[in-house]
Amino acid sequence: MSKHLLSEKLAGFLIKAYDIGPLKSIDSPVSRGNLSRYAIITTDRGKFFIKERNPMYNISHIQFDHELIDFLLQHEFNTPRLIPDRNGRKLVTLKRHFFELFEYIPGGKYKHGSDPHMRSVARTLARYHRLVENFSTEIIKPFQTASYFIHDQTSWASGPCPFEDIFRRMKKIFGDRYEKIRPLVVRIEACFRVLQIKMRYVRSQDLTRLVIHGDYQPRNLLFKNGRVAAVTDFDCATTQERMVDVARALMGFAMNKSLAHLVIEPSDLDRMRRFLDDYQESCPLTRYEMEFLPLLLLSTAIGAVAWWLRYGEPKHVPAALRVGLPFIYWFEDNQTLIDSVLKG
Repeated sequence: MSKHLLSEKLAGFLIKAYDIGPLKSIDSPVSRGNLSRYAIITTDRGKFFIKERNPMYNISHIQFDHELIDFLLQHEFNTPRLIPDRNGRKLVTLKRHFFELFEYIPGGKYKHGSDPHMRSVARTLARYHRLVENFSTEIIKPFQTASYFIHDQTSWASGPCPFEDIFRRMKKIFGDRYEKIRPLVVRIEACFRVLQIKMRYVRSQDLTRLVIHGDYQPRNLLFKNGRVAAVTDFDCATTQERMVDVARALMGFAMNKSLAHLVIEPSDLDRMRRFLDDYQESCPLTRYEMEFLPLLLLSTAIGAVAWWLRYGEPKHVPAALRVGLPFIYWFEDNQTLIDSVLKG
């Protein structure tokens, strides 16, 4: 992959489709998300954010996202506005690739341990969930599973097993050392199989479903003056249990773990409880949703480790194997503790 998502030639061609002035520079190092690729560009009229969609998306999936973004903006929810091209289209197609242009919203990163940041994150998620209760569209968008090994938490019992792909990847990465690390992957897979059995008994009909964000985590939020300035990237939005958003937010914001420090501390659970308190100020969870949450956190932990194994950079895979299993075991062994702490 080249250093930049867009070559100067390609960027120049795309810019001509929009009434935003001539291209001056491709400013930022291009980041690559799990599903799409991005770049920040500058013209003589300012900065803009350009996205190249993952080829797995079709036009109807993207139209779903556009309708959702328009709905949120109509209700004054902070998210970047889509900029139409000269013909009024919000999607530009070039050589079977889809491109979108967004307004650029400046903002800082999430500060782990910042009470104002976490409080704003929880309240913003609650407001999003309240708003989308009234969102409707005729477009059906399935959940995208190319990035995460499976998102539809409550259908794991009948869903595909991701570990066949993981075992193949481990053979490729470790080569002759594969047989030494294989028992670790087998143990992680065993945790997944046990989870599948538990998920069969989840009363999914008692869980509130709405259009979740699907990827509500630090990299997709911008902050200014201690508050959320914008929520970005609705690529993973789809109709799903709202608790999937809540569990991922707890893991991403209250815990904010990395492979370098994948250890659960008492302060993590305290932050998770405070996050739930702030969320529930305006968006109360049902008793059954609270009962389901510890299992969903275990599901999210297994999903995070499986993601590192299946899609993470090869240099990070040994660390994922080393610390991932204790991380999963902690959630398995402390379901009662998690339940008691989160209920306060």
